[in-house]
Amino acid sequence: MRIDKYIQDKFNLKSRTYAENLIKTGSVLLRGKVVTKSSLDVGENDDIEIVNDENYASQGAYKLEKAFDDFSLDVNGKNCADIGCSNGGFTDCLLRHGAKHVLAVDVADCALDSKLLESGKVDFLKANARELPKNLEKVDFLCSDVSFISLKYVLQSMFDLLKNGGEAVVLVKPQFELDKSALTKSGIVTDEKLRKRAVESVKSYAISVGFEILDLSISPIRYENKNVEYLLYLKKPFYC
Repeated sequence: MRIDKYIQDKFNLKSRTYAENLIKTGSVLLRGKVVTKSSLDVGENDDIEIVNDENYASQGAYKLEKAFDDFSLDVNGKNCADIGCSNGGFTDCLLRHGAKHVLAVDVADCALDSKLLESGKVDFLKANARELPKNLEKVDFLCSDVSFISLKYVLQSMFDLLKNGGEAVVLVKPQFELDKSALTKSGIVTDEKLRKRAVESVKSYAISVGFEILDLSISPIRYENKNVEYLLYLKKPFYC
């Protein structure tokens, strides 16, 4: 049997995709060695174990976890928003760190893990981050992982959603901030100078909106041949 199917059944994982992600991130061991291929054939008597699996709603949670470590974030008892929530990796991370409530926003239909919706602490809003409703209650903390759009199109609405003094961590993806000419055929930005240019461009725009730049960190890369992405830590001034 394929190892991805095997561990899904044996460990009661939520889906084959989740099993594949565990393999891609080096979290599955066969006889003590890291498994790299989902198609590997295994048997019932093989010694297989899963390591470093926190059972997050999605692997994206590890990105925000790094922000908590690098920036010493504190969301305990706070009202938060997750822009571009998808399956809810960031939302899951926020709840585990004590968030009082999370407004999970995505332009697509709700795909949140059922355990998040059943927590009583999460509300889903289907909306375009570029044009969030004006009557939303402002939040203390905001995080964002959006794709196929430049952050420059959504930073203003994020700024408006935050309370004065509120903080945000946004994922900067150079592949969506640069012209297509800067990307390889597989969509990767390999030039470090271009990646830095993309980050500086987002930082400058964030400042023009009214944000203060607090810090910057590289997002963890849990898959091979993926783009380098960055965690940008922002703050809305108390007086603005």
